Amino acid sequence: MRRAGGDPVAALRRHPRAAADRVRRGAGAVGAAGLAAGAGMTLRLACRIGFFIALVAVVAGSIVPGAWLGGPVLQNDKLTHMAGYFALAMLAAMGWPRLRGAALVGLPLLGLALEAVQTLTPARGFSWLDAGANAAGIGLAVAASAVLTRWITR
Repeated sequence: MRRAGGDPVAALRRHPRAAADRVRRGAGAVGAAGLAAGAGMTLRLACRIGFFIALVAVVAGSIVPGAWLGGPVLQNDKLTHMAGYFALAMLAAMGWPRLRGAALVGLPLLGLALEAVQTLTPARGFSWLDAGANAAGIGLAVAASAVLTRWITR
């Protein structure tokens, strides 16, 4: 159904009944990669948009005065750092799979820069533990995205 260099989505459009039969039988000759190729661009676009939304949220959350934050955010500070940077790195790695290494380098630098900027805001300061939690979230996300990408394209 897919020729070398051919478009798997076009093949699905030409033979929709055969493709549906293969999906019911477990993807058959089309394979999961061929089926995911049609949705791949949509997933990438969604991850790219989500990345910029998450980036704004992480930057804003990092530079607001400490009095604006409260409750569970301050109680689970390291978990919040790890989760925020995990989300950023996962969205970056899934949105731009070929630039996964850039996320591994660039996002920790962003985290360090934001930690430095926090010294200028009231009741906030630089913390190596926060930077470590950021890096841990990024590392986990890059590893998870590599596994997930490999599983999707299988």
